[in-house]
Amino acid sequence: MKISSVVFALLTRALLGDWCLAINVTITPYPFTVAQEGQNITLSCVVSQRRRNAALPVVKWTFLPAGTDRPEDELLIARVNMRKARFYGNYTKSFTWPKLKLTVVKQGKIFDLVILNVSEGDRGLYMCRVQEFKKHQDRWKASSNCTAATELRVTVEWTLSGSSEVEDVESYFHPRKRRLLIPLWINSVKILHQVAAQHHQQEGLMVFCQRLQYTLQCLEQCFLAEGNGLPLDILHSDEYKALKAHLSHNSLSSWKLVEKFLEGKVWEQKVYNGEKYGAVTLLASYRRSDQRLRIEVLNAMNLLPMDSNGLSDPFVQLCLEPNHIFPEVEPRCTQIKNCDLNPLFDEAFEFLISLEQCQASGACLVVTVFDHDTLRTDDFEGEAFLGLKAIPGVAGQMEGNELSLHPDAVPAQIRLSLMHPKPKDDNILRLLESRRGEREAQAYAKKRRQREKQSQEGI
Repeated sequence: MKISSVVFALLTRALLGDWCLAINVTITPYPFTVAQEGQNITLSCVVSQRRRNAALPVVKWTFLPAGTDRPEDELLIARVNMRKARFYGNYTKSFTWPKLKLTVVKQGKIFDLVILNVSEGDRGLYMCRVQEFKKHQDRWKASSNCTAATELRVTVEWTLSGSSEVEDVESYFHPRKRRLLIPLWINSVKILHQVAAQHHQQEGLMVFCQRLQYTLQCLEQCFLAEGNGLPLDILHSDEYKALKAHLSHNSLSSWKLVEKFLEGKVWEQKVYNGEKYGAVTLLASYRRSDQRLRIEVLNAMNLLPMDSNGLSDPFVQLCLEPNHIFPEVEPRCTQIKNCDLNPLFDEAFEFLISLEQCQASGACLVVTVFDHDTLRTDDFEGEAFLGLKAIPGVAGQMEGNELSLHPDAVPAQIRLSLMHPKPKDDNILRLLESRRGEREAQAYAKKRRQREKQSQEGI
C-alpha cells in the first residue's frame, strides 16, 4: 500500500477545563474540524466570566506530542504576558518556516493559535492555560487559573495499489450495495435535524450544537468511505446544507457571530443598488508607516427630510466595529449642518489602529447619518458599511521592516449608499438575543434592534 499526501486533521476535545469561580476557559472550534495537508488550523482560547479588575492574565499554549503522556514531554510553545506574544520550545525552532502564529484578538478574552501547514507531526494535545496574577503587598500572586485542551488527530488516507485489494473494495462498494446507503444517509441527516430543532433550552446550546456538528462530520466521513462510498453530490443534500448551516451558526462564539453579521452587512452594501435614503462620499486610506487609518468625510447627498420644515440637520458618525477588535477606539462625529439635505462636510479623522486589526475578520467602518434634534433623540437617516480590507493600504502582507518602508497608499474616493435595516430579518441577531447569559451579545443585539425600530424599510 502507498500512503497518499492527503491528511485530514480531526480536532476533538480531549480535556474539559476545570470550572473556576473567577474565569472559565474554552477552546474553539469544538470538538472536531477537518483539514487537508498544507492547510492552516486556528485554535481560539476564549476566556469568559468577569475577571478581577486588578488581575493580570498570563496565557500559555503547550503541546504534548502524540504517543507521549509524561509531563516532562510537554512543550511550552507560546506565551502571552503583558500584551506580548512569544514562542518557545524546540518544537517551534525545528522548522525552517513559521509553524505557529499567536494573535491576541482581544486582550484578556480571546487568544488565537494558528497551526500552519498541518501534517502528521502536529498530532497531539494542545492545551491553553490561563492564570491570573493579582498584586498583593507589592508582590504578584496567582489568584485563579483554568485549563482547556484540544487533541489534534491526523488520519492518513490509504490508496490501494494491489489488484486483488482493488477488486475487494469494488466488490464491497458495488453500485447496487452503494444505493442501499442513500436512504440510510438521508434518514440519518433528518434525525439529526430533528434533534437539533428539539433543543429549546438556550443555556448550553452552543456546546450541544458543537457535539452534533462533530457527529455529523463523523457520519459524513463514514458514508464517504475515503472516496469509495457515496459521492459528495448525494451527501451534500439541501437538508444536509441546512443542518450544517444551523449547527455552524449555533456552534460559534458570540464574538464570531458578530463578525459574521458584519461580514454580511459589508456584502449587502456591495450589492445594494440605488440611493433611496441618500449617499455619503468618503476619502479613505491606511498609512502603514505610522499605522493610521484616515477617513475624510466629504459630503452627503439626497438625504431624507426629517424635520417639519422639509429639511434636516445632518451629521455623520464614524464607528469601527466589531468592538472586541477595536475596544479602545471611540466613535467620531462631524459637525452638524443645519437645514441641508446635501451637506458639505470636508472633515478628516484619523484612527490609530494596527494593520492586523484592519485585516481582522469582520473589521469594518460603520458610517451612520443622523438628523440632529435638540429636544428629542436624533433621527436616523441611514447607515453604510465599509470593509477595512477594501481601503487602500490595508490589503496585502508585509514582513519585517518592509512595513515602514512601504510607500503610503493613495487615498480612494468611495461613495456609499445609505441603507435601512429590515426589521427582524437576521438569524444571527436572534441567536445573539437567545444567549441571555452573555451581556455583550445582548447589548449588541439590543443596539441593532433599536436601529431596526428607526428603520423606514418595509413601511
